[in-house]
Amino acid sequence: MKPHAFVAMPFGTKPDDAGKPVDFNRVYDELIRPALEDAGCEVFRADQEQRAGDIRTDMFQELLVADLVVADLTLDNPNVWYELGVRHALRARGVVLIQGPRAAQPFDLYTDRKLRYRIANGGPDPAALAAWVTGQDTTAILGAMHRIPVTVGDAVLVPAGLPHAVGEGVFLVELQEPTDLSVLLEWEGFDVDGARDGHLGLGFDVALRCVDRSGWGKERLDRLHTSRDGGRDARPGVDVLFPAEADSFFRAERIRPRDASPVPAGFSVLVITGGSGRLEFGTAGSLEVARGDTVLVPFAAGDCRLVGSVEAVRCMPPRPDAPDMSAPVFG
Repeated sequence: MKPHAFVAMPFGTKPDDAGKPVDFNRVYDELIRPALEDAGCEVFRADQEQRAGDIRTDMFQELLVADLVVADLTLDNPNVWYELGVRHALRARGVVLIQGPRAAQPFDLYTDRKLRYRIANGGPDPAALAAWVTGQDTTAILGAMHRIPVTVGDAVLVPAGLPHAVGEGVFLVELQEPTDLSVLLEWEGFDVDGARDGHLGLGFDVALRCVDRSGWGKERLDRLHTSRDGGRDARPGVDVLFPAEADSFFRAERIRPRDASPVPAGFSVLVITGGSGRLEFGTAGSLEVARGDTVLVPFAAGDCRLVGSVEAVRCMPPRPDAPDMSAPVFG
């Protein structure tokens, strides 16, 4: 059964606190409902109720049993405030606050985190990201992202075009396609002129078209994240770090030899992430390796073996028979 989400918000077109019209039906249809449905929720708004009955009883039922209540606080709408108060009284958790632009924040909810959206021509503003980037509003950019907790040995696939940031304290091996086509969303505090170099000379109005602005729900996000012991088995002592959708772009394996693990012929880069051992090149000798070492293994080296109490990440180019794609597809 899907989680049930109830949306408390104004209906139709209403003026905001600056007197500008906001079409909240568009906000629901273009922003809220698609994001919740993509997250795997069954979405309900009060104006969808078709049965006869007592409005207040039906509303109390929704606010009590809903797994999630999304409340839009763009306006000081008495119905929304009433419904939010009832939910807070009935349930200790399961509320997400969102809002468009408003001049002042209500005191009781001033410190509560809210997901913000921008309005243009009465509806959700697709230019919001450009405004965040050019104004270096990193709080808004990071606030629009999911947070994925990681620990030692985890792997995360970031599909092309998906905004991402590395959190404090994370030390990682980064594998990417052989390209320098990177669009910068954040550069404040770094030794780079992002306003000049962050858009590949195209201007942000063009460069930001590559950014995936769709809502990513838990199911899709979970497919990007592989825990230390959750990879696909490739052969004894070796597991695949990324889902099959990445094979058209790059591949990576984690090698943890029990005694020795074969490294089949093929161009690759070995990053030694733990322990020490040796890389044996058939009849051509061997190379001692230890944590922190990086070894480029050419195809001409043939079949090799990684031996010892050692752990490594093997980075490889796309699978030769993988389909030609512009970006991984995750439904």
